[in-house]
Amino acid sequence: LVGVEDTDFDDFVGLADKCRERAVWAARRRANYTEDEILWFSEVFNLYDKDSSGTISPPELLGLLKELNREPKSLDDRRDLMKMIGEAREKAQEMDSQSGTIPTEGPDIDFSTFLQLARLMQTKEDYTAELELDRLLHSLRYTKLDCDGFRSVFLHWVQSGFGEDGEPDPSVADEKRYRLTVDKVMRLVRFLGVSLVGSHGTNLLSALQPLLDSESKLNFHGFLKLMRWMEDVDFAGIPSGKFKPSSGGKK
Repeated sequence: LVGVEDTDFDDFVGLADKCRERAVWAARRRANYTEDEILWFSEVFNLYDKDSSGTISPPELLGLLKELNREPKSLDDRRDLMKMIGEAREKAQEMDSQSGTIPTEGPDIDFSTFLQLARLMQTKEDYTAELELDRLLHSLRYTKLDCDGFRSVFLHWVQSGFGEDGEPDPSVADEKRYRLTVDKVMRLVRFLGVSLVGSHGTNLLSALQPLLDSESKLNFHGFLKLMRWMEDVDFAGIPSGKFKPSSGGKK
């Protein structure tokens, strides 16, 4: 390479720092989303950008958030949303000013602002979900290690249903979107070597019923509660290690 022999270590470090700064700036501009995630957000955003102006109005934003299941449901939610929109505008304008892009004026929201808003909302959801999960683990007397093992089993059965490889990798806030059908729960228990003929099947269904959502499916939090119940009642005499994959129970 031309000029390499004239480059000393300090110059190399300086160049590396500039490259790292550019990478950090690019990630911040994308709100730390991947290219695939940005493409998905862009497609959803464009559905509500009816005139292809590159912006959406506040009412259109509410419609978009409803489609993403993130619409404000209370007065406090609306206040939080307005605050986050302000923060998102500031972040987007900071990125725009560094790139030389002219920021959007007025109440309408451009894609850059929407992307920053989505990240702020995701961060809040992640924090809230993490607190909720910590409280649940404490009440169920499970550790984070136990939780990781149960999560691995839960996600495996959500995706494959019956022993196939491959697992989804959702964020903490996404865990409630992944659910097991009653049939898969029954298959999982049979996989542990339990016959569900007679009282075992009846007792399991009775314990499962109050943990199901409105669509009769079991989310991860409900799955943890079911595992605790099975341990506490010594369900079908299954050894306790079977319920904790991190302790060697997963086959």
